[in-house]
Amino acid sequence: MILDLHGAVGSQGWPDHSGCADKNLYWSTPEYQERTTWLWQQIAERYKYNGTVAGYGLLNEPWGTDAANLASVMLDLYAELREADENKIIILPGHHSGIDEYGHPDSFNGTNVAYEMHFYPGIFGWGDPTYETHRDWLTCGEAGNEGICQWQAKMANLESPLLVGEFQPWASTGYEFGGENTRATYDKFGALNWAATNWSYKVLTGGGGQGNGTWGMVTNKKSGLGLVAKASTWACP
Repeated sequence: MILDLHGAVGSQGWPDHSGCADKNLYWSTPEYQERTTWLWQQIAERYKYNGTVAGYGLLNEPWGTDAANLASVMLDLYAELREADENKIIILPGHHSGIDEYGHPDSFNGTNVAYEMHFYPGIFGWGDPTYETHRDWLTCGEAGNEGICQWQAKMANLESPLLVGEFQPWASTGYEFGGENTRATYDKFGALNWAATNWSYKVLTGGGGQGNGTWGMVTNKKSGLGLVAKASTWACP
């Protein structure tokens, strides 16, 4: 099990999945960063001898700042957390532009470090969710050094493991191709020894059914369950 901080106090980005939409106060508020460090230290003290917990994912999609500042703040957090737990894997979150600003773990005395990226070819500006898009991603593109191969070379240079913390090869790709593409993607990640967790395993909707590929690998039948959306209230600082 990986413990992942999905929403930091103050929010680490503009979207709602950072805890509170339209806030993004984490990066500009030292108090919030200090509270996050304190929280991780308490978690480490509780779980550092618990073998069920494999590692700590410092922050989910921390894209409310630039890549250089992200690396600077996360490496400070890494150092503080490493003092509380000397052994567990600490996962450094990637910027949407990548992980280059961190550098090799040796440059910051990193031990048991992994890096995390979220790969969504065919979604969020990565082209269209077509066979060609996914083929090029999994087979390194026409030049032979793009997509998967680019990241394979990068991780070899860093001498570090990679967690693909989110990916979704079935979304909007149709029932038949979506299944084949999902199998091929898992096989490729596995061959590279990349840990991978899809987003998300289960989604239930009022209409039900997979359609052309929903956000969930598993969903309810097309007839639906008469689900009713219920609003939630977040306590935002």
